[in-house]
Amino acid sequence: MLALHRGAVPLGSRGQYFSTLVYVNGELRLLGSATLNPLVAATFDPDTTLGALCALLPRLTSMQADFLGHCGFRDLHALVNRTHRALPALRTKEELRSVTAALALYVNCLRRWALHYFPWQHGEEHRFAPAPERSN
Repeated sequence: MLALHRGAVPLGSRGQYFSTLVYVNGELRLLGSATLNPLVAATFDPDTTLGALCALLPRLTSMQADFLGHCGFRDLHALVNRTHRALPALRTKEELRSVTAALALYVNCLRRWALHYFPWQHGEEHRFAPAPERSN
């Protein structure tokens, strides 16, 4: 995370890495909030089978984990892949919930750190236009 925010991960276009920061924030948000959190919630659904959830998890997380690994998040990439390999050993939805919730917690903590380090000062360059004054 720090290497990416210091510009030490040579990813980006036109000699800058700001766009990579924006994409990483988006992918972390999607992986945590839009992918893993709903999968954890689905483990409580009695109509959703363990097999269906185990089949979905790799399909929904592989591309995001690969991209984030490419952006320097090698530990996250490795953890997601280890999770995928462990799925056949899981016997209950409670076990899957435990594994998926731990992965979601890790991703959501990374996302919070990404937001903490994000260069918010660049927003000063993109202020909203002043509202036009109304005449009565």
